[in-house]
Amino acid sequence: MLDTRSLVSALALILTIGILLHFVNWRIHRTSEGAKFWCIGLSVQTVGLFLSAAFNVGPDTDPVFLFFMNMMVSSGHVLMLFGTASFAERPFRPYVYAGLAGVMALGYGWFCLVDTNVIGRVLTLASVLIATNMLSLTRLWTIARRDGPAGAVVLGAAMVATILVSAALFVLQLTNGGAVQNVYDGDNPLLPVAVMTLIAFETTTIFGYLLLSAGYSQARLSEMALTDPLTALANRRAFDREIVRRLATSTAPDRQIALILFDIDRFKQVNDTHGHDVGDRVLQHIATIARSVSRRRDVLARIGGEEFAIIVDERDSEALEPLAGRLRSAVEAAPARVEGLHVPVTVSAGCARAVCRDAGDVEKLFRAADTALYAAKSNGRNRVEMAAASAGEA
Repeated sequence: MLDTRSLVSALALILTIGILLHFVNWRIHRTSEGAKFWCIGLSVQTVGLFLSAAFNVGPDTDPVFLFFMNMMVSSGHVLMLFGTASFAERPFRPYVYAGLAGVMALGYGWFCLVDTNVIGRVLTLASVLIATNMLSLTRLWTIARRDGPAGAVVLGAAMVATILVSAALFVLQLTNGGAVQNVYDGDNPLLPVAVMTLIAFETTTIFGYLLLSAGYSQARLSEMALTDPLTALANRRAFDREIVRRLATSTAPDRQIALILFDIDRFKQVNDTHGHDVGDRVLQHIATIARSVSRRRDVLARIGGEEFAIIVDERDSEALEPLAGRLRSAVEAAPARVEGLHVPVTVSAGCARAVCRDAGDVEKLFRAADTALYAAKSNGRNRVEMAAASAGEA
């Protein structure tokens, strides 16, 4: 039968491979605190296990070394928790980490240095594993909503399994400590199964963290493909997708879509007079104002050049023209300030709403809004025009 030292060595080897993978992941995602602390945490945890395997930790092991080794293994889990919270951009309060450090210091300090007791050390380790994994699960939910569920599901499953096994071990130790022999006793027939289970959990966990990083990268790439880089608004592709989504998810036969098209008056003159850098800042200025005026449920996009669009939620379609009016007034009242220059700008807007059942209806809606925008330009600019009722119906 395999002894403890061989199994712990196998676990340490798997963790070493995991460290190499996490190091590569960290270098790929250099700005990610999560990737950095996953690598550091796994490294600290692995060093503790290496020491355990190298010195064949047992009843006669020096208490100070035993304390140091156990602290390293548990500290690795806490560092990985810190990495997960950083990756989710939802850090825990300092008292959370202080509490974990206190449990580790008191538990291992007492059961290593004062009353050498393997049951106490196992209970301390189980407590740390349960706490760090449960706390991590709260952050995985945030990550799953932001980047997609793939990595969070894999890692979450491994964490739930670890919590269940740790809780079972905790209860067993409390109710019948004699049933679980010294964790370093190679004669315990349950030990190989326990360590091999731990190997499976650790392997799944390692790849779960890597999947989180991959999901983050994929989500950011998708975001870049659907975002205008200058204004950080949705781009034309994202705008078209949103219209398709609204058509596909609508169950009402008379689903209305309300649309505002607006652009910057005499924007070419701004570029010719002040240069394209100032023109870019003006575009950002307009985007900021439009974002402040529109509601969260509206969809705001830059659809090309100096032209912008807003899909107004159908519940507020009657407020279409007043919303466009507030936008026009806000832009007129706030000249762009660029490097000491005050650049007064105005916008013209065309509004339309229509029942849209398919792409053809949407195209008619765009033509109606564009016609209204052209009318606003022709009638003196810095104004809002509403498409005629007949033009806005599909």
